[in-house]
Amino acid sequence: MAFLLLSVLTLGLFLHSCAGFGGSQSTYGGLGESADPIPFMSAVRTGKLPNGLTYYILKNSKPENRASLALAVHAGSIMEQDDEQGLAHFVEHMSFNGTARFPEAELRNYLRSLGMRFGADLNAYTYYDETVYRLDTPVETSEGGIKRIPARALAILDDWTHAVTFAPQDVEDERAIILEEYRAYLGAGERVSRRMLPVLLHDSIYAERLPIGLPEIIETVPAERLLNFYRTWYRPDNMAVIIVGDFDDAALEAELASQFTAPAPATPPTARPDTELPPPVKNSIRVEIITDPEFPYTRIDAYYKTRPGERGTNLAYYREQVMRDIVNRIISRRFENASSDPATPYADAGTWETRYGRTGRFYVMAAISKPELSRESLRALLREKESILRYGFTASEIDLAKRALLSELRRRASEQDRQESRSYLEQFQEHFL
Repeated sequence: MAFLLLSVLTLGLFLHSCAGFGGSQSTYGGLGESADPIPFMSAVRTGKLPNGLTYYILKNSKPENRASLALAVHAGSIMEQDDEQGLAHFVEHMSFNGTARFPEAELRNYLRSLGMRFGADLNAYTYYDETVYRLDTPVETSEGGIKRIPARALAILDDWTHAVTFAPQDVEDERAIILEEYRAYLGAGERVSRRMLPVLLHDSIYAERLPIGLPEIIETVPAERLLNFYRTWYRPDNMAVIIVGDFDDAALEAELASQFTAPAPATPPTARPDTELPPPVKNSIRVEIITDPEFPYTRIDAYYKTRPGERGTNLAYYREQVMRDIVNRIISRRFENASSDPATPYADAGTWETRYGRTGRFYVMAAISKPELSRESLRALLREKESILRYGFTASEIDLAKRALLSELRRRASEQDRQESRSYLEQFQEHFL
């Protein structure tokens, strides 16, 4: 029987204690003061429409004659009440069941013509803090030679912001689809996750708000309740439209307010629930051993909860991210070298960071154990962590990681004119959310 061992260690700050790259500085190599903002991409047209809707527009010719569009909504399962679990995801589904200007058949036929497939791989998703819709479309050339986004694509995006219909029969029909999606998720990975999250996110609402929701609520929620959730959170001041592609960006920005017609909110926004994870408690250790007959291998995850940290926008924050990148590169290289040694008890290992909410952060060390060597693999992970805390990194390790990062950044800079529109779309989406 395959099994997974999850070890959650809440040991306070891990990364900062081992990122010894020199003292604090008021200036960063000519970049400016530490409090100076990280420069935003100069080619982007960004701002807010009169109704409060944030927008990002970027002209980009890869791929030629196409554009990528997204609607990012700063609302997900975390915004649900106890008796609303699953509503954020349900609303996402209903957005493809018809809007004020596009009945279901017309909406779906048009989206299919753009290459969107309906089902589990729909071009939309709902997560804890966000719901995002995406579509790719060809651009059109007007008689004056101006490249434009098709009016229908913009109209659909606009309708999603304020004009989704929640016809009772459509709601009834969609229940079965969502419940089937729920059942499809109940594999070994999902079963493990449902055991893991309450340990990892204890004392936090994140542990109780899986985006897929609860079947008993999905089966019974009335259309009016879905509409109320939609009206509460789908507000122009809580959304962003992102458009990147091979079109006339100035012409689009000039007409954007006439294309996105959601009325400005007449009421203050609903207070967002307090969802931040509690701070770490030094020397607090929580362990969970999870077994599942269908899990294909033995895996050990060690989560180190670090002190809360807001996503920053200044050079001091950027410098910290550079240090974190270098640390991850060094540790990953150590794991890679160790994995090639037949005496190493794990087949693979890695490290990364993950976040929940604005401030909740974990540093993760994980390994896939060789058969019957899970105890030894866990010991190897903890030994590596202790070695870093005691001795840090060698000058040659730091130099190698720096050179690798610089090489990657230079490559990105040299290829910036060849970057795909979807890549920019994802960056602006993350910036907003």
